[in-house]
Amino acid sequence: MNSNANLVPTVANGKLYVASNKQLQIFGLFSGRPTSNKAATPNPPAPSMPDVITCPVEVSPLAVAGGVAGGVHTFRGTVCAVTGNQLRVALPGQRSISVDISEAVSHHRSALLTPGRPIKIRATIDEEGLAHAQRVSRSHAIPELVP
Repeated sequence: MNSNANLVPTVANGKLYVASNKQLQIFGLFSGRPTSNKAATPNPPAPSMPDVITCPVEVSPLAVAGGVAGGVHTFRGTVCAVTGNQLRVALPGQRSISVDISEAVSHHRSALLTPGRPIKIRATIDEEGLAHAQRVSRSHAIPELVP
């Protein structure tokens, strides 16, 4: 049996052409004759609609951090809204916080902020109670307490 491993299949006119030793195999969904039956043509898949994400009631980041300003705090939650440099994160317990992400974004320390994506935020809280993200990273849906 003679064979050549360097043969490349070719796609043209909706068909796949595969050449081998003195043979040509042609694969395709339709015969070569035209058809007027539109039912034979498969419909393309429709794109899925994104889930609607709503943000729970907003609370102060300072309240979530136990009233402690300064230092670095870690928040875990789900992205529920992004507007400019403001990220809104849904936290466990039907509450959410707003976080300024401008510093994390400017230093390229931010994950893709897609609504519904679980994230982990390392942030500082200033004396006014506003959170400023130092780093925004992907988070796993599995809590850290699970061994």
